[in-house]
Amino acid sequence: MHILKMQNKGSYHPIKIKPANLMRYYIITGEHSGDIHGADLIAHLKQADPKADFWSCGGAAMAQAMGKLPNIDTSTMGYIGLDFLKSIYTLWQRLRCCKQALIEYHPAVVILIDYSGFNMRLADFAKKRGYIVYYYIPPKIWAHHPKRIKQIKKNIDKVLSILPFEVAYYQNNGYHTIDYVGNPLVQKVATHRANATFLTDNGLPDKPIIALLPGSRLDEIERILPHIMVQGNELEAYQLVVAGLSHIPSQVYQKLLLPHVKI
Repeated sequence: MHILKMQNKGSYHPIKIKPANLMRYYIITGEHSGDIHGADLIAHLKQADPKADFWSCGGAAMAQAMGKLPNIDTSTMGYIGLDFLKSIYTLWQRLRCCKQALIEYHPAVVILIDYSGFNMRLADFAKKRGYIVYYYIPPKIWAHHPKRIKQIKKNIDKVLSILPFEVAYYQNNGYHTIDYVGNPLVQKVATHRANATFLTDNGLPDKPIIALLPGSRLDEIERILPHIMVQGNELEAYQLVVAGLSHIPSQVYQKLLLPHVKI
């Protein structure tokens, strides 16, 4: 059974329903970082249960981990601020498609990853229909929107945190089904091996580097990089290098950078 037709240059892909006896996971994220974390999660779940079936609202990394296209490609969903307001109708359409896919796919567990503005709405929809809802990388309510704890208590069966202090914060605010599961970035750094030819490969001089990490969302990059560039000329002893992302065109970075800053 297929439920979604191809639309908008391949953003939406059909779901083929698997036999009912398989463990089904529907995983939803809307950002590049969440897509990477979701792919790692899928890989670990496959190790624990090779017969498990997955569908996603995700990007290229999750698609590769699943071995099939997501029902919704989220590569252009990372909107915040004014960019979000411009794209509110597109996001509303994709939320509607996620809801439809959830009903038709009928997963055993819904796993939300980060992307709280979108996923908290989906959590409410899923819980009202009786689905088990997990939240991996939950809303940072200790930094903003603390009243969301009420929605989390109501709609989230279990929170899987990557920040150890979040467990105490959530518990002190009356939510106790939370576990610290480790931080995937720490694990990646621990296994990373430095590239001895990095400077040569990227045409960089033999000079200490300060890495600039302005985020994975277009609006974040456009807001944050100009503020960093204000201090750019005061760090002459170092070379500034932006960690660019493959899904962001290089022109986006270049128009915001000082001439001596590299991508």
